[in-house]
Amino acid sequence: MRASVVAAVFASAIVAGSFDDALGQTRTTIGCMRPSTLKGMFPSAGTAGFARRSHIKGQAARAPIYPGRCSAFWATYSVRPGKTVDVSVTLYKSAKNLSAPLAEALIGPVHRLSNGARVRTSKGSGSVNGAPSKNTIVESAYRKIFITGTSISTAGTPVPISAQLRLHRLIENAFTRAQATH
Repeated sequence: MRASVVAAVFASAIVAGSFDDALGQTRTTIGCMRPSTLKGMFPSAGTAGFARRSHIKGQAARAPIYPGRCSAFWATYSVRPGKTVDVSVTLYKSAKNLSAPLAEALIGPVHRLSNGARVRTSKGSGSVNGAPSKNTIVESAYRKIFITGTSISTAGTPVPISAQLRLHRLIENAFTRAQATH
């Protein structure tokens, strides 16, 4: 790869707030908190009312990459096998940067919660590998973090929106505490 192309890719990543190195690790740039701080915002499974939480993993940027993106992590919470919700938390440089990701998905109107979080939810049905499925989706924009929760079930019901909202609120509270100490 030519040096000018590498420089252009690196420069565009810095404008977005972070870059992913060859190992998929997100590196912090100016204006973003340390990624490890964001990773610590995922509550334990028991605290969130779930039986299990998977290992928290870094989430590489994927299209569309919105301006101000710093870093992201995700984990899977399960009530029991087959009833899970994938949760991701993405940090942005400013609250203004959250409008674009919140507007992207066509999953319902935006509601403002008492803590100021803007939330969109959806219940639907579809198919997974040809099998009928049901799903619930919750997206929250709170201060400088964007939280998504997606539960898809081919057997039974997905994790309810109310359980996902409770999980989002715990993450929002952890973010508030982290902001107070930095």
